[in-house]
Amino acid sequence: ALFMPVGGRLESAVGPRLCAYAAVFCLSLGTYLSSLSSSVATLAAAQFLYGVGIGLGYIAPLTCGYKHLPSRKGLVSGVIVGGFGAGS
Repeated sequence: ALFMPVGGRLESAVGPRLCAYAAVFCLSLGTYLSSLSSSVATLAAAQFLYGVGIGLGYIAPLTCGYKHLPSRKGLVSGVIVGGFGAGS
């Protein structure tokens, strides 16, 4: 939730595709570094990076959905949140 505003600004600056790529990079790197961690501090740092990826990746589909269906923002939010929750 801390990096959702950053994701929104990044998405409006570079577009949803590059924002999603940045999110996937952070998520993948966080997962990989978690597998290599040998202490609690490195695990916490890797999970922080994973959280950054979650914050960046959550906003891109929301803004795209809002742009395509501006009169159905509630439906768009519900479908995206439901898909996001089902996938995690």
